[in-house]
Formats: sequence, C-alpha cells, structure tokens
Amino acid sequence: TLYNGLGASMMGIAHPLIYFPLYEKSKDIFVGLGLVKSDPDSLSSRYIVICAVTSKAITSAITYPHEIIRARLQDFRKEENDGLPKSRRTANTITSVGGRIWREKGIISFYDGFFVNLMRISPSYAITFVLYENFCVFFQRSMAGDQHFSSEKSD
Repeated sequence: TLYNGLGASMMGIAHPLIYFPLYEKSKDIFVGLGLVKSDPDSLSSRYIVICAVTSKAITSAITYPHEIIRARLQDFRKEENDGLPKSRRTANTITSVGGRIWREKGIISFYDGFFVNLMRISPSYAITFVLYENFCVFFQRSMAGDQHFSSEKSD
C-alpha cells in the first residue's frame, strides 16, 4: 500500500539529528587539535570536505540499517501472501522484516550496498558543505560591513 515503510521512513529523522552535531563537533576538533589556526566557522575547503565526508560516513554507519529495512518494507509485495494460509503468510512490520534480514546473512546484510551508497553521496555532501560554509562566511562579512567588501563596492 501507499504507507508501506512509513514508520521506517520516520525513523530516518535520526540521520540529520546525528549528522549535523557531528559535523559541527568535527570542525571544533580540527581547531582544538591545533591543525588549523582559525575559528571553526572559517575553515578552508579542504577541512570542510574532511569534516563533511567523515561525519557522513559515521552517521551512515549508524543509520544505514534503517535504510535497508525501509527499502524492504516499501518493496514488499502483497501478492507474495496471496493464496497462502494464514499460518504461512509473511508479516510486513519493522521487526519482522528486520528479523528476515538478520536471518539472511546476519549483521552484514544490514549493510548491503553501504560503501557504494557512501561513494555515491559523499561528493554531494562535500560540495554542499563547502558552498554552505563559504556562503556563510561571505554573508557574515558582508553584513558586518567588512572593509574588503566596502572597498570593492566603491571601485
């Protein structure tokens, strides 16, 4: 039906709840370790990419099993149970699908496609956060009336 996998999709809110604080903390770590000589909000693009991709990898490792369960719930075909006696029908709940996945190959089955997905999405996260951080610095400086921006306007 239309709502298959809705509960598992709602669990997906955990991803940004983990990712964004982890990303911000990773910026603080670079500054705290003395690897960069600036505040966390003006890191170079290289460090932003490292923070974004590392945070994405860690967050995905924690939340990827829910993606597998959600996909399996959404892919469940009702006709698989048609014609079967009630005792042999397959339940379509988060726990039953999770149990079936576990029985397939154990914990490794919750990470099928993990590295491919990580390689697919990492460039997007890197570009997005480099642009985001650079726009933030640009707008903060322009709103503060930075001399560099003021002199460019008068030329």
